[in-house]
Amino acid sequence: MKYDKAALIDNVFFQKFYELRDFDSKLAFKEFFNQSGISPLIHPYIFEFEIIESEKKVFANCLISDGLLGLLDWFDFIKPGEFYSKAYYSGICASYQKLFKKPLIIPAKSTIKDFHISGNSLGEVHSIFTAKILDVPLFCSNDHDSKCWARKLSAVGKRVEVRTISEMLSRLPNFDRQAARALQS
Repeated sequence: MKYDKAALIDNVFFQKFYELRDFDSKLAFKEFFNQSGISPLIHPYIFEFEIIESEKKVFANCLISDGLLGLLDWFDFIKPGEFYSKAYYSGICASYQKLFKKPLIIPAKSTIKDFHISGNSLGEVHSIFTAKILDVPLFCSNDHDSKCWARKLSAVGKRVEVRTISEMLSRLPNFDRQAARALQS
């Protein structure tokens, strides 16, 4: 599958749409990405460990079932086999070390797919690293540290651009202005 017109989105970016109260969140999400010409994708790590509130998970599942949000499968970027799992694990650990200047230590009973510690930015690391693997050119994140991390991880090889909701909206002159203000608040 080609991902040149796709973007991985992070939890904070996704949450902005979920939190729209005076607007139809699903319609706003659909219009936002239709107008941008981008197919939104979510990493399985983000879906599993960061979209944890039941109502937010229902919203995500609704977008996925309606074809408005693509949920990547681990096998979309990790080929079957121990070699590829180890390569992905090594890449995530090296990326984490590069960004945070400390090793990512995963307990023996865990794997790179099920290891999670709140607040360690591992979702962003997974997303940026996976974007590089799949040639996804864009990572939508309202976490401003993501721009720095993407630059550091893109220093060698494929680049991943990071855009905030505000930056995306500046490219969408026909998007509902009231919804735009609500997304940026």
